This record gives sequence, C-alpha cells and structure tokens, in this order.
Amino acid sequence: MKNAAGLTAVLLLIGGLAAGCGGSDDDTGGDKAQAKQAAMPQDAATEDFCSAMLDLSGGAAADKEAFRAAREKLKKTGTPKEIVGDAREGFVVFVAALDAVEDPVKAEDPGFTKDEQAKLDKLSTEFVKICQEAK
Repeated sequence: MKNAAGLTAVLLLIGGLAAGCGGSDDDTGGDKAQAKQAAMPQDAATEDFCSAMLDLSGGAAADKEAFRAAREKLKKTGTPKEIVGDAREGFVVFVAALDAVEDPVKAEDPGFTKDEQAKLDKLSTEFVKICQEAK
C-alpha cells in the first residue's frame, strides 16, 4: 500500500460507520440487498481491492459523484480470496451501508447490530493486514 494516510482514512470510514451504533442483538440476516451484494466478486487482485478501498477516502468522502464512483468501483472489484468468513460478511455489510448513502457529507448512523459491528471489525483487521503487505 502506497498511502498510509489513505489506509487510516478508510479505517476511519469503516469505524465511523460502525462507531456510535449502540447495536442490537437482533440480526436480521437474509436481507435481499445483502444477499445481492454477497454475489460481489471474491477473487479480486489485492492491489485492486486496496485501491478501491482507498478511493473511498479523501475527495470521495466529501464529493457526491466521487463517492458514488468509488462505491461502484468497490462493488465491481469485490474482495481478494484471502478475505473470507466474518471479514467477507463485513465487506458485504460495509457495501450495503455505502449503498444507503446518497450524500457522504450527510451520511447518518446506519445502526449496525452487534454482529454486524463485529464483522466490520474483522474486515478492518483483514484490510490492514492485506493492504499493508501489498506495499
């Protein structure tokens, strides 16, 4: 990964979506939107995945069109094969939350469940591990 500041920004984005969510013990799994997003690619090149995640930081966080383009790139890219289990499910939750955002400046707390928050934490951990190794 070439941009440590970008890595930090993405972690803040993932954490920001999850932070402050009191969460509930109710996991509504089986949601149609999440099922659709679970079909996203699972064989992305590591560099492509890291690049797509980093595109969400910086200008995309403040510009509606840049945000939408970064979100679509991430969905088309998917995850590398190393991101499995809860981390992959965290990616699906993350993308579903991004899909609910019309304007990144006015984004609201998505109200993740405790289970979703745990999966986002796994995604964050794997993102750091994989993308730091891709330096």
